[in-house]
Amino acid sequence: MFESDEREGQREGQREGRGEGQGAAPIPEALADLLEMLTGEPGGVLAGLAGLAAEPGGRGDAELCALVAGLGELADAVDTARLAVVGEWEARTSWALDGAATGAAWLAARGRLSRAAAHSIVRAARHLRTMPVTADALSAGHLAPAKARILAGAINERTAEAFARDEAVLVAQARTLTVDQTATMMRFWSAQADADGAAGDDETANRAHHSQTYNRRWRLDADLDAESGAVLAGVWDRITAELQNTPSDRIRPIWQVRAEALVEMARRASGSARTARPLIWVMAEPDLLRTGRGIAELVGSGPLEPAATLRLACDADVARITRAPSGEILNVGRAQRSATDVQRRVLTARDRHCTFPGCARPPHWCEAHHIIWWDDGGPTDLCNLCLLCSHHHHLIHKGRFHLTCTETGELVFTHPDGRRLRASRIAA
Repeated sequence: MFESDEREGQREGQREGRGEGQGAAPIPEALADLLEMLTGEPGGVLAGLAGLAAEPGGRGDAELCALVAGLGELADAVDTARLAVVGEWEARTSWALDGAATGAAWLAARGRLSRAAAHSIVRAARHLRTMPVTADALSAGHLAPAKARILAGAINERTAEAFARDEAVLVAQARTLTVDQTATMMRFWSAQADADGAAGDDETANRAHHSQTYNRRWRLDADLDAESGAVLAGVWDRITAELQNTPSDRIRPIWQVRAEALVEMARRASGSARTARPLIWVMAEPDLLRTGRGIAELVGSGPLEPAATLRLACDADVARITRAPSGEILNVGRAQRSATDVQRRVLTARDRHCTFPGCARPPHWCEAHHIIWWDDGGPTDLCNLCLLCSHHHHLIHKGRFHLTCTETGELVFTHPDGRRLRASRIAA
């Protein structure tokens, strides 16, 4: 009885902020109840959470409501701690100890976060180090992490000064709002604080990004100065008008026509005298281009239907890379390029991205590295080459890491302290 009373007293003290550590944030009742239940489980909190996940169906409605509330509070507490720790970790560049190029790349390489989610966490954590009012409200439990992320997302080089001026007011208001209402508030604030955006004629602020989504579609986004945008819009609008005036069996929405015009613009550019036609790399069974049957893969995009492979063969220079039944690359077909260019294309098809463990930087960001260095007599043969992004290429050549290749084609990256990072594999 005494032990139970003592434990209840500790819980009440924690809820009121009088627990271990003076000034600690009050623990919400739902979270206190959940922690009491979980810490009584053999193996601690993680074992208790595993038990909840395994058998939620045997609990009553009221208990489920309490658990959902408690788990939400626990998730917020973990997220708050993670933002604080990641902020310090990012500021110290501790992620560089393992050779990672960025903190986001380090997080994504662990396999628990997408790269987009990792970038979001690192960006928010970095900004929070410059947001003292927000950070204090977050650590005290007065502001949800989701709201703190929204506040951090409004900061850029043009709004930083205004945010520092208005931060206390924004945080106070956010405490009374839902997450969605906080997002709406910050959109209105941003419209006032960053009404003009980047200067219209500032070429240094130009940005363009394109990336492939999980379903193999592509997403594009750009922010251009007035002159560059006008050049692009002039050509794009002209081709759009041409396609709109082309007889068709169906009525297409304007956004679809503009998408077709964008692709048509690239096709026309690739056919000009100034540039080579696009080289489309298709990993295919040897007879596919002749028979129209078989398996193909568009390098960098995934599986490709035979009909699409044949269509690409008509519109572009297609270099067919043939493979033996065991899967190793045998040769490169009639691409009509110099030896160095051909080897580079085969490396692109084989390695797909930087071969440093955990790095997914694309081939056009990478350089061909001699595993046995050229100065040490290493040949410029495919079995002695691999793709490395500029960051990791410099790490190798500065002696930060040592790279070797086993007889089976396994790449082994060794840290100066002797740790061997997870190896990649290349075709011999």
